[in-house]
Amino acid sequence: MKGTAKKIRELLKIVRVWPVEGIKELSEAVGVDRHSANYTVRDFLRRGELVVENGMYRYQDRPKNKLIDKIWRAWRYCPQWTVNEIAQLVEANREIVMLYTRLYCRAGYVEKIGRKKTQFGYEAVYRLKDRNNLKERPCIGKRC
Repeated sequence: MKGTAKKIRELLKIVRVWPVEGIKELSEAVGVDRHSANYTVRDFLRRGELVVENGMYRYQDRPKNKLIDKIWRAWRYCPQWTVNEIAQLVEANREIVMLYTRLYCRAGYVEKIGRKKTQFGYEAVYRLKDRNNLKERPCIGKRC
């Protein structure tokens, strides 16, 4: 059902806590079917918007997008890219994009596929190795 997450998020922002066994009541309170509410709560738990404490769901505001998340989405959007192209897309510093590119290259998620001539000279061209199966950004290193 479209808009389920928005409805549940708005209710939980007001209430802040909800019993774990109360999915049926939660779905009735926001006016959606129980299965949609259950899937939405599961997504919220996975994303960190909800945490379980003492048999209660406690709502936390959505985590802010990190720069690496923006870079990851740009990598997934572009079939092949250079570091400068990604830096322009996400409005980030070129050195930071290069740092993450090297990190994910060493981890085996990004591969260098060649070079191309640009206005800055020759640049390396990269791509994600398995772009279709990598929906979520893998956690690499100490900072996820």
